[in-house]
Amino acid sequence: MNTLVRTSWLLDTRLSNINLIRFYSDGYRLALKPSSRKVEENKTESEKFQEHIEKCLLNKARSPLRGMERVHPKTVPAVSPNDKFLGKTNLPTYGSVQSYAKAAERERKNQQQNGVPWHTMSQFYKEMKGDVTFANIGDELPSSKFNVEEYKKILFENKEKLEESARKRTLKIDESSITDQWESTTQGMKSINQVLHHYDIFKHLFGNNHFYPLTRMDVGYADGDDEVNPVFYGNELSPSDTNTAPLVTYESDPDQMWSLLLVNLDGNLENSNRQNLHWMVSNIKGNDVASGDVMADYLTPLPMRGTGYHRMVFLLFRQKHELYLDVRTKGETAGSPDLKARSFSTKTFYKRYHKFLTPTSIRFFQTIWDEKVQETFHHLGLAEPVYQYEVPDLQPHTLRRFPIPSQKRTLLWLQRFMPEEPIFPGGGRYD
Repeated sequence: MNTLVRTSWLLDTRLSNINLIRFYSDGYRLALKPSSRKVEENKTESEKFQEHIEKCLLNKARSPLRGMERVHPKTVPAVSPNDKFLGKTNLPTYGSVQSYAKAAERERKNQQQNGVPWHTMSQFYKEMKGDVTFANIGDELPSSKFNVEEYKKILFENKEKLEESARKRTLKIDESSITDQWESTTQGMKSINQVLHHYDIFKHLFGNNHFYPLTRMDVGYADGDDEVNPVFYGNELSPSDTNTAPLVTYESDPDQMWSLLLVNLDGNLENSNRQNLHWMVSNIKGNDVASGDVMADYLTPLPMRGTGYHRMVFLLFRQKHELYLDVRTKGETAGSPDLKARSFSTKTFYKRYHKFLTPTSIRFFQTIWDEKVQETFHHLGLAEPVYQYEVPDLQPHTLRRFPIPSQKRTLLWLQRFMPEEPIFPGGGRYD
């Protein structure tokens, strides 16, 4: 809906000789104004080019005005041909339709001269090596077929139980239970998978592999006696809130064995291809985390000052049988001030044990520096590292008068007159 409105605004402002007629049911329809009565020989190059743009736009199929329809359980969402390119990087961008048409014309001539067969966007993106296919390393998604009889039964039960209380304004909806039911559906698992792709969680964990969270896992940090700080999919928790090991619960058979990991995707500042291991428990029997073997003691998140937000990811693996997972950290990290021993590669770890481990659930939160990080570094006997942004020397000058709009001065030019001060991108103040 938003993309369609922005596109229509762009066409309406850039192409003054095209009308956009809006219909509620079938989207936007393009219609030409009466053209000038000129023979082909008397038209200028700009008029020919403008006519070429009009023909290209009129020959395009009309896109439906989505987002305003009523949603029905049987409704299959329409898929646009270019939906798979939303959020992709390294795609060409154009400021207007004219610039796009000029670039397309140059590319057409280039194809004719060099014989480059780019006929579709998919082929172009594949040639640019940006079309990455993610392989599923987890369990397959359950079938999402709609059961009409079950749906009618649910509607009938809701009408008996909820309709009267809704009319009397006494209806109370449990938001957490509704969220739990949604996460257990196929559509919910797909949506969570898209969120994890948006934050590049799978890319930095497993490379070109991903999975769907079929097992529901709840993670929460105790806050006092009664309160709990839950972990969802990208919510913010401070290091002070995550000082102790969290409570992890999930559904499991008593004989099933599991492994639990907590890694910091942005904590290893020496090697960007590796992470920091903050917690690891293997050979967990059922859903009793305390019964497992602690391979790495819990370590408080350490987002250094000036490094911004860090992504802390909980991973739950299903084991085939009891394993000894040699991560070379036990004994070295328990109370050890050497944080290099916490260097860890989830991709290498899974590649080594992929025959015995299957990822089934995931949660993550984001954290940023606070005073607890400084306290933890002092407890480990280490000096706290501080990362400060170095402002380039712009040779400041004296501002004689404020620039007038016709001079078209930029903010970079105005920055030359700003006073020098330390800047910390990750927050915090250096005393």
